[in-house]
Amino acid sequence: MRGKCGLFVTLILFISIFSTSFAEEKKFVLKVVGMNPNDLKALRAQNPNSNPSHFTCKDGSKQISFEQLNDDYCDCEDASDEPGTSACPNGTFYCRNTGFIGKSIPSSRVSDGVCDCCDGSDEKGSDLVSCKNTCSAEAKEANKGKQQELDATLKGLVQKQEYLERHSKELSEKKEKAKKIEEELEQLRQKRNSAEELRDKLQKEENDARDALKPKEDNKQETEAPKHEETQHNEDNQHHQEGENHDEAHYEPEGSDNNGEHYEADHGEAEEEDAEEEEEARGTNDNNNDPPPPSSEHSDLIPFIDATREQNNVVSGLNSDISNKERELEELKKIASFDFGSNNAFYALYGQCFKAETPEYTYELCPFDKVNQISKRGGGTTSLGTWNALDQTDAWKNNQSEMKFTNGVRCWGGPDRSVIVKIVCGSTNEVSDPAEPNKCEYSLLLATPAACNESHAEQLKRDLSGKQSDDDDEEEKPKTSWW
Repeated sequence: MRGKCGLFVTLILFISIFSTSFAEEKKFVLKVVGMNPNDLKALRAQNPNSNPSHFTCKDGSKQISFEQLNDDYCDCEDASDEPGTSACPNGTFYCRNTGFIGKSIPSSRVSDGVCDCCDGSDEKGSDLVSCKNTCSAEAKEANKGKQQELDATLKGLVQKQEYLERHSKELSEKKEKAKKIEEELEQLRQKRNSAEELRDKLQKEENDARDALKPKEDNKQETEAPKHEETQHNEDNQHHQEGENHDEAHYEPEGSDNNGEHYEADHGEAEEEDAEEEEEARGTNDNNNDPPPPSSEHSDLIPFIDATREQNNVVSGLNSDISNKERELEELKKIASFDFGSNNAFYALYGQCFKAETPEYTYELCPFDKVNQISKRGGGTTSLGTWNALDQTDAWKNNQSEMKFTNGVRCWGGPDRSVIVKIVCGSTNEVSDPAEPNKCEYSLLLATPAACNESHAEQLKRDLSGKQSDDDDEEEKPKTSWW
């Protein structure tokens, strides 16, 4: 009998304890309704070893008793103590929307007769309306687009992995190639220095040979000069004698009846003969354009001239090789200086161009280079901007979600054209949505596998499953212990 009584007392005590615990848990759930999961986690951290006894305002300005939480009176200036009522004008209510996407709404919408949360939690204490749980239906509709986005993201991740494997090898090869070119340049410059020394030596030998011929030429000129003067003197005497004879032949005494006509005729004929002789001489000289054959002295210079010319060609060839190598090295160093994002994923876009069409224009985006606007009506091509690493915003530097192109062609009466390119994850590389939201400021959307990441895919999976985060595992249901 005593055993039965003891068992009965134990049972009554257990039921009493369970009922008390259940009542306390239910009371707690009502107290924290509308609280963001992160704030709920912080509340538990404040009371780790006992039932909640106090609540600290989120801004840390005040501590109140747990009983004052959601009591329809605003105690905290930041409204964190009234998430489930409309007591605070600046408060927020968190809709868990289990099975769909959680969201926050202004506390002023709580118990206002309008179903703002798909789970109806904002109107649970309202006598104005009874809200149906529509989360599953809304999730199904929304999930259509999210499933497509998830599929594209997963495909993009596969493509991105191929990018990383292929282009990581390419970048490594380019670095090795740059190192090799630097070594080749050093060797070419040494060869050029030696070639220039030899060229200068050959040029000096040629100049010395030329100087050695100068005395012979000077002596030849001195020997020919008296002969030329003597010949000229004889020619002058001959012309003088002919002139005297000519005058005597045509002299007529005064009073002659011919009045000088015979003299004038003979004189005119003489002038015509002189002109014909001059014309013949001029024609003979004009037809003789061939250069005189080289003298024996000049032919001695030919080996020197040829050797110098040949060595000049060697130096020119080396200079050309060096210039080509320097340009190639400059391009490799330019590539190495670019920020291609995490793991150099965006290197896959370098050197490529993508186009977006509108009825009037073709927009051409070349990442890490330029953006052009090409008229379809014969207006030519307009530069909208070029890439400059120094002009990039934090959106590129932090997570590669945006590219900026600046210093495009100046607008008439406006600023230089510029472009902001928004970057999103996509299964392929595609440019779309060209627009000009402000005068001379353009925008484009670039979808690319390079922008895909695992965290975004995981978030999409959570959205599709209705699980928003690890904090959302905190279900509003009675528990044996609230922490």
